[in-house]
Amino acid sequence: MVTIDGIGSLNLVKAEIDNTLKQAETAIEMYADDTENEAKLKLAIELFRQVRGIFRLIGLPGATMLISEMELLSKDVFDERNDDNEIQLAALSNAIIILNHYLEYVHIKQSIFPALLITTINELRVIGKKSFVAESSFFAVNLNVVRDFSVKSSSAVDLSDIPILSRRLRLMYQVGMLGVFKGENPKTNFRLMLRALQRIDALCGDVPMGKLWWVATGAIEAFVTETIELNNVRKSVFGKIDRQIKLLVHQGEQVLSQDPPAQLLKECLYFVSLADKDDDNIVELKRAFALDTNTYTDIALCRERDLMTGPGGAVIQTVTAALKDELSHIKDTLDLGARGVQSGDDTYESVRAGLIRTSQTLIMLGLIDPSNVLHDLADRIQKWSENGVDLDSVEYHAVADSLLFVENAIVELKNANSPAAHQRLEVSEDDAISLSQLEEARQVLVGESRAGLSLAKRAISSYVDSHWDEMHLNNVPVTLHSIWGGLIFLQLERAAKVMDSCGDYVEKRLINSTEGKPDVHLMETLADALTSIDYYLESMEENKPIGDGVLDVAEESVHELGYPIVAIA
Repeated sequence: MVTIDGIGSLNLVKAEIDNTLKQAETAIEMYADDTENEAKLKLAIELFRQVRGIFRLIGLPGATMLISEMELLSKDVFDERNDDNEIQLAALSNAIIILNHYLEYVHIKQSIFPALLITTINELRVIGKKSFVAESSFFAVNLNVVRDFSVKSSSAVDLSDIPILSRRLRLMYQVGMLGVFKGENPKTNFRLMLRALQRIDALCGDVPMGKLWWVATGAIEAFVTETIELNNVRKSVFGKIDRQIKLLVHQGEQVLSQDPPAQLLKECLYFVSLADKDDDNIVELKRAFALDTNTYTDIALCRERDLMTGPGGAVIQTVTAALKDELSHIKDTLDLGARGVQSGDDTYESVRAGLIRTSQTLIMLGLIDPSNVLHDLADRIQKWSENGVDLDSVEYHAVADSLLFVENAIVELKNANSPAAHQRLEVSEDDAISLSQLEEARQVLVGESRAGLSLAKRAISSYVDSHWDEMHLNNVPVTLHSIWGGLIFLQLERAAKVMDSCGDYVEKRLINSTEGKPDVHLMETLADALTSIDYYLESMEENKPIGDGVLDVAEESVHELGYPIVAIA
């Protein structure tokens, strides 16, 4: 964060700014009620212009940019002169509220944080049909850094071969990017994008455009750490990277000799600076570009934004935590009653009241079925207080089971999987046990398959590092065949066929071949195929489907190896 040197200047004019913004807000509201009253809109535009001058004078760059966008949007509304302007006027009113919050934040915290306003600025620009403002607008970095290739072994190839070799890698990147855009297991898809950029970086070697692949790799790595929030502005950067890869595919050497786009480099480095975890490449980039001077992470940015605007995305977590505490208290009370420590009308009446409160909260959260369950339990508790209850009865223990169901529904609300809780309530106990056992077996098999892939990849890596010592590959065909069997059992036929092709390549080309040493880039392609299947299985293991696009990458990889998947007629 940047400390304001002349904070006293803001104190002197803050009351005037607050009053001016209040007048502008009133003028916008009056114009919204009567669009024929153009004088009110003109007044708002003039007031925005006055405040912009004050912000520029006292040195609030974020507020200056925001008020400028508010002024421009107001002018657009005035120029269009039509009644279909509710969205624009609502956005202006919201921006005034955010700006007031921001000024209060600056006044209390005695520091400015212009990045907090980027989201609101871009909301106004979208409504005004303009492109996004880069999140790195207030981020300073020296881009004139020369990469030290002495610490990185390069496997660069003939530059004339780059377009052909990078075509499949662009597919890999696009598959991952599409999965990220769809919200399908973002972490695994980010790793797919990362793999593609790492391969492109290794192929290109020490060329001017290589700086982009190096920095972009760190940017995607920052998202893999799951310490950076994903939004539409950041997604647009991924598209810019893809367009650079497209140029690489179509123009080859001509692109590699060019300097990378400075703005894209800056945006990628900004993502690296926000990362809260320091993986190897992130550490290297932070050191090379002196990014350690950036004193805040994306987690801190979100926390400060929530502090500025009030309750944010963490509200659901707070509510679910409170609900869990309420249910825990209810269960403890019932447990004490079952052991005879507490009993009587007062105990059951307090439980009943807690169930009613929780039921009403669940309705507001959209958990209708769990709410109905608690409502039914409250009716039962009412009868207990009137007639008493056998604490060892089936009914008493059924209450505990129902409370467990509701608690699971609340937990799954936090993970956006609440419909599954409703399904579990409707199955019989025997069915639930068998489904659970089947799921456990599936998870074990997926885990074993991933462990086998890890062993195979380590063996192949050792084979390359030892300068083609075939001893490291002796067990690989057997391992890949066992993985193939597991995939067949899981009914993952496409993945199984890829494993079959990989096994054939290892046995026929690497172990029993007289063709000499294999091409190092084909070994990387083999690793691409195995890694793609590993990502696919990981998505199953975490119950976050990644889609079949990653299988397309795997099939393209084995096709490049010369062992294509043969379709069954």
